[in-house]
Amino acid sequence: TGDEETYLYSFYNRTATQVTKTVPGYEFYPAGKTPEYYAQTSSAKDFLFNVGFSKDRENSDAELVGKVDFEYFVDGDTLTSIDFGVMNSDRKKTRDYKFWIMGNADAVKHLNSSHYNANKDAWDAFWSRNDANQDKLLAGSGLTMASVLGSNRSFNVDGIRGPSSLLYIDHGLMQSTYYQGLHGDKVANNIYRANDSAAGSYEINERSFAGYVQANFKSEQADYNLGLRVVKTEVDSFGYVLSGNSIDPIRPDSSYTEFLPSFNLSYDVTDELKSRASYSKTMTRPPLSSLAPSTSIDSSRLEGRKGNTELLPYTSNNFDVGLEWYFSEEALLSTAIFYKRIDSLIEDSVEVEQATFRQQISNELVTAPISFVKPTNGTGAAVKGLEVSFQSPLTFISDKLEHFGTMANFTYTESAAGFKNENDVRSTSLPGLSKNSMNAMFYFDNETFDARIAYAWRSGYVSYFSESKYQDSYGQFDFSSNYNVTEHLSVQFDVLNMFNSQIVKFRDNNPQLPISVEQLERRYMLGARYSF
Repeated sequence: TGDEETYLYSFYNRTATQVTKTVPGYEFYPAGKTPEYYAQTSSAKDFLFNVGFSKDRENSDAELVGKVDFEYFVDGDTLTSIDFGVMNSDRKKTRDYKFWIMGNADAVKHLNSSHYNANKDAWDAFWSRNDANQDKLLAGSGLTMASVLGSNRSFNVDGIRGPSSLLYIDHGLMQSTYYQGLHGDKVANNIYRANDSAAGSYEINERSFAGYVQANFKSEQADYNLGLRVVKTEVDSFGYVLSGNSIDPIRPDSSYTEFLPSFNLSYDVTDELKSRASYSKTMTRPPLSSLAPSTSIDSSRLEGRKGNTELLPYTSNNFDVGLEWYFSEEALLSTAIFYKRIDSLIEDSVEVEQATFRQQISNELVTAPISFVKPTNGTGAAVKGLEVSFQSPLTFISDKLEHFGTMANFTYTESAAGFKNENDVRSTSLPGLSKNSMNAMFYFDNETFDARIAYAWRSGYVSYFSESKYQDSYGQFDFSSNYNVTEHLSVQFDVLNMFNSQIVKFRDNNPQLPISVEQLERRYMLGARYSF
């Protein structure tokens, strides 16, 4: 269980921000073209309060699982044992969503009632105005960022050409100034959006029953097994659906059954050379939150998101063939090729629907087309690749290096899907999959002291869709060590991200348009362990 509070505070500066009233709402966009523009021309007193949101979520996720497994030994020439078992699980996920909004025309009544009473006619016509007179009302009432500005604004991120200072508000000061330290229904000028709150609340109950059987075989040169798992899943849910200006409760349900066979073979070609082959069919269930009968709308962008109660899991047929060479003690050189065929891949689709909602800025009830993002079972996809691994003490160089060793692996992956849009980036690379990745480690171990330095790297990849967002290639060095002071006492010292590597994300595969830069910094850990 968990409680989550999210706040969004919006301010605007008409000099630095162009404001256009469109149908059915407003649009805000930068007047300047660079980050430096804001740092050089803006001050906190020129930013006027626009709107504030508080969103509370009470989440719970509970699962009860029971399973029993058996192994029956067979006195046969090749069949050695039979494994079988059953599992039953019952999972329930709920979200109680509460959404409040405080607009500036309402905020001034709470913050500066005398100014509101002295300018009541102007404030009553506030939402119909869009000029300097509106700005004067806000500034005169004291609803500016200067009253809630955060104090520590300096920051620095390596390699980024941006302002050395950002304007941002102090959350605690915002709460005490505009919300008087409270939020939600405890604040008189907060408007509770019942429809939005109901649309974001849901309850999902997923029950599954699985049974499996596997036969294990062994011969002089080969070990192999054959298995089958059967999984039946039932999903019941409760939520609300938006219909014009009304919201209606719904109780959708669904069920499905999957048959998942598997086969694994290990064959000794020689005493040092081993080959492997495997096939399996696997199933990936959709996240329960994607099944939720819930709807959210971002009125400022005319976009929304919906769950899909009819969403089914996607399956994958997986093939692997590998060869392993154990060329000396504690040493291995291996290679493998793999292929995965994915059916009914879960993807985000966009559907444009007429919806009735309240404007973020004006709180006016309007009807307009909304582009809803909705998860669906879509096209098939394929993933194929090659992986190579090597590990060995360095005794193949010199016997004097018996305490030194290395491990390394490299993976090359290609992925593609047949999406309808020929320009769909996922047709050439599925989200989350790098084409190249590698790990390398060098170690020393003499049983009293051991230390290792490791490097992990992966090439850039598509990180998010439906808007194409990419993560740049990333590599990180880590160091770890352990010293056995006595038979019972040991001391550890680790350094993570030794060289302050950055995670950079950007849009449209263009490194010149970064979305975010994360500098995780170097981390040190020192510890001790005593065993009896």
